[in-house]
Amino acid sequence: MANSKKITKQYGRLLYEVSHSAKNESELKKHLESLAGLLVKKGLANKVNDITSDFQEYASKKEGELTVEVTTSRKLTNQQSEKIDKTLEKILAKKIKLTLLVDQKILGGVKLQVGDRVFDGTLK
Repeated sequence: MANSKKITKQYGRLLYEVSHSAKNESELKKHLESLAGLLVKKGLANKVNDITSDFQEYASKKEGELTVEVTTSRKLTNQQSEKIDKTLEKILAKKIKLTLLVDQKILGGVKLQVGDRVFDGTLK
């Protein structure tokens, strides 16, 4: 299983590098078709979702973006999520990508997860 994760990470990075090295849309399409063929040939077509996820994670790191998981008791409004996004960008001095989660076990408050750090201000 760990080896499988290592492989998907490598293909995620490859996908990032290919997508950023293409000079135009036609070249990108050609590279993506080659990559898709390679995945099928190697029996990895069922790993496309994992590879895409690893691509997004790698792209975020390369581009200085930080993913923050925000967990609340109910869905946030656009205004609330934008305020959290702007505040965190100012505090952390990085571009932020919010992942909004709802946990109905929470009575109130908010929990933030930034990498391996968790800031839990919830009431259960």
